[in-house]
Amino acid sequence: GSGLDHAAAGLIADAAFSQAIGEAKLVETGDSVIVVRTESVVAADQSEQAEMSETIQNGLNRLVGSDLSSALALALTETHALELNPALVQQVLVGQAGQ
Repeated sequence: GSGLDHAAAGLIADAAFSQAIGEAKLVETGDSVIVVRTESVVAADQSEQAEMSETIQNGLNRLVGSDLSSALALALTETHALELNPALVQQVLVGQAGQ
């Protein structure tokens, strides 16, 4: 497999790209050992690079957006001393459905 879905993907990639072609390295992952051998390095074509760049950028944008939303929610909660009333929340969610 490509190793990209492996928990140690970063270690695998580091080994693959830090060694010479034809060289092999052992990557220890805690419960196993993986042999990584670089057979060749092939440049991606322009369309693959653009597609991967867009995929990475979209993922980062989602993560940054989520972080900003969380930071804003936390700041608003602290600024306005938000307090939750679980009984009232339950009444709104469950009580309204029962009517």
